[in-house]
Amino acid sequence: MQKAANRLRGFVQLEVESAFPERFVNICAQNRIAFWGVRRLDETRMEATLPLRDFERARRLALEAGCALTVKSRRGAPFFLRRFRHRYALLAGLAACLILLLASNQYVWEFSVEGNERVSGEEILSALRDIGVDVGMPSRDVDIISIRNQMLCRLDSLSWITVNVVGSRATVVVRERVEKPYIIPRAAPRMVMIRPSSR
Repeated sequence: MQKAANRLRGFVQLEVESAFPERFVNICAQNRIAFWGVRRLDETRMEATLPLRDFERARRLALEAGCALTVKSRRGAPFFLRRFRHRYALLAGLAACLILLLASNQYVWEFSVEGNERVSGEEILSALRDIGVDVGMPSRDVDIISIRNQMLCRLDSLSWITVNVVGSRATVVVRERVEKPYIIPRAAPRMVMIRPSSR
């Protein structure tokens, strides 16, 4: 995870040269500059990798400490994207894709039903469509209380319903009404069994 974050933000691999190159690592640690991949090359040189955001600060501190820094490589998303800075159509397409991706996440594109046994999922989804809850609606317009009240009036077979929206997916969770058991009327004739006496 950390490696992916470093690639996204960009990092710089440096060669540090000084009479005491470990001084640079100590200065970075004292100033809370993250570094990794430290490797001693010889008596006066070592390698280290820093996040791009800390490079300028590290360079100033290195000059104050009498260390010479040489950039060996620059890697990560910022340097990759810099190659395309003059390809405006490509950048515009990438920006449009990102905007569409972010915008599409604000809408519900998939509905699923859970908890139903006797009532079909299609019947539940059809009733939701009748009250205006359908694919393509904005996530912010999913009013759970209003949906619950309307759906319980439409489908007598349900006792409870809610809608959980995560990203562009909505899960409709239902509980079906338990049918009342048949109660024998008091006036109905009954068979009475008389147990014979044991005497």
